Amino acid sequence: MNNASTVSRMGLDGAIVTLAPLLLLLAFTGTEITGLTTLGTLAIIEQWRFAIGVLSALLGMGFGLRLFQKGQSARWLGAGSALCGAVAVAPYALENPFAALLTLIILIGFGFVLVDFTIPKVFYNADETEKRRQRAWWSAFSLPLALLVSLIPGVANTALSAYIMLLCLGIAQFLFYRWAQKQDSSIYCVIPFGIAVGALSILVLFLLNSSSYLMSVAYIWGLTLISSFVSLVALPRNQFFFEQSNSGWDILLNHPARILLTTFLMLCGAGTLLLMLPVSTVDGIHVIDAAFTAVSAVCVTGLIVMDTPRDFTLTGQAFLLLLIQLGGLGIMSLTTVTLHTLGHRLSLRQERLLTSMTQTDHKDLLKALFTILKFTFITELAGALSLAALFWQLGDSWGQALWRGSFTAISAFCNAGFALQSDSLIPYQNQGMILYVISALIIFGGLAPAVSLMIPRWFRRQRLPASANIALATTLALLLSGTLMIAAFEWNGILAGLTPFDKLHNAWFQSVTLRTAGFNSVDLAPITGPTFLIMVFFMFIGGSPGGTAGGVKTTALGVMA
Repeated sequence: MNNASTVSRMGLDGAIVTLAPLLLLLAFTGTEITGLTTLGTLAIIEQWRFAIGVLSALLGMGFGLRLFQKGQSARWLGAGSALCGAVAVAPYALENPFAALLTLIILIGFGFVLVDFTIPKVFYNADETEKRRQRAWWSAFSLPLALLVSLIPGVANTALSAYIMLLCLGIAQFLFYRWAQKQDSSIYCVIPFGIAVGALSILVLFLLNSSSYLMSVAYIWGLTLISSFVSLVALPRNQFFFEQSNSGWDILLNHPARILLTTFLMLCGAGTLLLMLPVSTVDGIHVIDAAFTAVSAVCVTGLIVMDTPRDFTLTGQAFLLLLIQLGGLGIMSLTTVTLHTLGHRLSLRQERLLTSMTQTDHKDLLKALFTILKFTFITELAGALSLAALFWQLGDSWGQALWRGSFTAISAFCNAGFALQSDSLIPYQNQGMILYVISALIIFGGLAPAVSLMIPRWFRRQRLPASANIALATTLALLLSGTLMIAAFEWNGILAGLTPFDKLHNAWFQSVTLRTAGFNSVDLAPITGPTFLIMVFFMFIGGSPGGTAGGVKTTALGVMA
């Protein structure tokens, strides 16, 4: 088999069939529905939810069985299973906004999977024994996941979850038995028969003595874990986690999604630990607050649950600034430059993936990345010195001004929104120069360094790539229109009390920052309805590709326009 990474996913249908019975638990999710007052109505809805949950599980099993079969039936079965599952959980989702959002996200994601799903031709030519081995391996591998889902508080009905776990266990052992039949030695057939005897014994124990329910459930958990472990040990090694790699690092470095996921997890985890150190906070911090703040800093989101200047010490603020800088630079750029510095030559696949992201020839890849890093640091340094001088003129000591300027400059360029003032930049709403310096940093960071370097050529009307033209033109249009609309709607609103020039300064600043940076120079609580809608629309758009900003990107809006 020439493509190990593709063929090794051939047994995913085994995992789907094994996990499909868990869909029945959706019918018992959130039984504490408060919007239904009459017991009769509640009983009818629960009966319908159970029936739809059963149908969702059956369609899910059919989806797994037909996944790698020719024809379109698998798509329809998968779509039907997803829709039935959504209907089964709908009464609870209507009472719980988070559950509703999660349900919609899963439905949309699964819809894209179904639309884009194709079956590689190599699947049809694979050996039947290998197919059975893959199904058995994936099925055994998914059992701990099934156990974890069945134990989530408030999601599973405890009595039903025990029976469903036995059903998942039976499916996994049946798939293992089908593989064992193809082997020369019949010793493998002993494993599923032994597991089946254990499961039946537990079931009989429960039926004969209902008071031993908790003990029976514990036995089911233990039997499930033992079954998964024994099956994985008995089956030949699966190549899914060892895709033609010479070392463990290649598994990570040859796949950009793994690099992103692993690096983000490491940064967020390390940031959480750093913020939990006693030297980082004044009065200590809870682990959930530390994790939230670390993730917000790494993802340059700017949402906070603690007061940055009051609750964090100078050391803690330095840790936050480090997380913001690493997140803003971009995980791919950091990884590539680090590998180059350590003398690790990029493979052709890595170069192809990275050049597609930076839109450069592979010969100019490292040069382009170093240019981006150099532009970032020079821009942040210029912004930090300018802000430090302005803060010093307002009464800060040189040390305090330099630290405040550096923190604000990096946070602004990375579009992070963290500030060393409890009320963000409201104290500087009358300082136009500070607002314009921070605005410039936000714009340069949101545009992406590669596009920012083309601004002089753009003003000289020289020929630029289409993507850069669209990004620059759309950004300018959004900045000017946002300024005019905020000034028009809030001239006597949140901008009231300011001089006419300060009103224009703050309207411009809010137009710049609202698309992703997260600073504010005026109190946004009493904004009017039209301004609220404008801000939501602008935040949805965000910045430009390759920058530190979020959103659907200015190029998407420009192409649509």
